[in-house]
Amino acid sequence: AHVGHMYEENWVRFHFDDSDYLLNETLFYIKEGLGDFHADDGVPISMKAILYNRFCHWGWAETPDTFRRWYESIDYTNVKATERNNDRRPKAVYNPLLIGAIIGDIVGSIYEFNPHKSKDINLQDKDMEYTDDTIMTIAVADWTWGNGAAMRVAAIGFAFSSLEDTLKVAKKSAEVTHNHPEGIKGAQATAAAIFMARTGSTKEEIRRYISENFGYDMNRTCDDIRPTYSFDGSCQGTVPESIIAFLDSKDYEDAIRLCISLGGDADTMGTITGAIAGAYYHQIPYDLYEFAMNKLPNDIKGIIKLFDSEHARNVSYTWRNPNYNTEELIRKVKSGDIFI
Repeated sequence: AHVGHMYEENWVRFHFDDSDYLLNETLFYIKEGLGDFHADDGVPISMKAILYNRFCHWGWAETPDTFRRWYESIDYTNVKATERNNDRRPKAVYNPLLIGAIIGDIVGSIYEFNPHKSKDINLQDKDMEYTDDTIMTIAVADWTWGNGAAMRVAAIGFAFSSLEDTLKVAKKSAEVTHNHPEGIKGAQATAAAIFMARTGSTKEEIRRYISENFGYDMNRTCDDIRPTYSFDGSCQGTVPESIIAFLDSKDYEDAIRLCISLGGDADTMGTITGAIAGAYYHQIPYDLYEFAMNKLPNDIKGIIKLFDSEHARNVSYTWRNPNYNTEELIRKVKSGDIFI
C-alpha cells in the first residue's frame, strides 16, 4: 500500500506538474539492467521501477534478479486482501551460475556413449545422473583441484571481476592435471566465453575473441559439424564445438539440445555449453532446474548455494542483456515514445 501511494502521488506530479522524479526512477531501473523486464502485463514500467528502487533495492538490498523472481511470484491479477499471493510456481531461475553447467552434464549423461544426432530429446529422463563433470565443477568451486580442464572451469568464469584474472586462474586450474597447451587453451577459452557471456558481450564478440585468441575455427555451424562429428576426448575436439552449440542457440534449452545433437562427448560438452548459455541467457526453466537439483546430493547442493551466496550478487549487477538496447529504451522513455 505504501509503495502504491508513493507511486500514485509521483505519477500525478510527473504527468501534471513537470516533476522528473518518476522519470529518474524509471531511468535508474533501466540502467540497473531491468529495461528488458517490462512485459506488457498491465503494470507500467514506472510502477516496476518504484517497486524495485524503493522497496526491493534500497529497502531490502535485493538484486535485479531477486526482484525478477519476486515479481513473477506475485499473482497481481487476482489479489485478495485476505490471502498471500506470492506462492506461484516460478517460470524461470534467474542468474544461474554453476547449475547451468551441471544441468548440461546431467542431460548429456545418457548420451555420452549413445550418440543422438537430433535435437529431439527428453531433457528430463529418469536415467540421467550427474557425472564426474559435475564433481570436478563443484571441486573447483570449492577451491580444490581434480581431473578435467575445460569441463571443470565454470566456477572460474563466474568468480572473477576481470577477463585477465579469469584467464590467469583458468590456466592455473588446468595446469595441475592438464599441462598440455591444448588443455590449458581449452580451459581458458571456456572460462573466457563464460566471463564474456555474463558481462554483456554479444555472440559475435565472443565468437571473434575465441577465434582470434585461441585459434579455433568458429566459422562453422552445428549443421556443418554434425554429419561427420563423433566422440572426441580432446579439448581441441570438444571446446570449439561446445561453444558453437551455444552460439547457434536461441535459448538455454536450445543450446543443450544442439550440443547433444552433435553426437560427441555429451556430458562434458553439455557442461561447457550449459555454463556459457546459462551465463548469457541469464535464466533457465524452473522445471529443468528443479529436475537437476533433485538429482544432486546435499553436499553438492550446499556448495552450489555457498558459491551463489558469494558470487551471485556481483554477477547479477554486471549482467546486461546483449540483445536489448538499453540506450534506445532510455531515448524512448525520455522522448515520451514509451508512456511511463
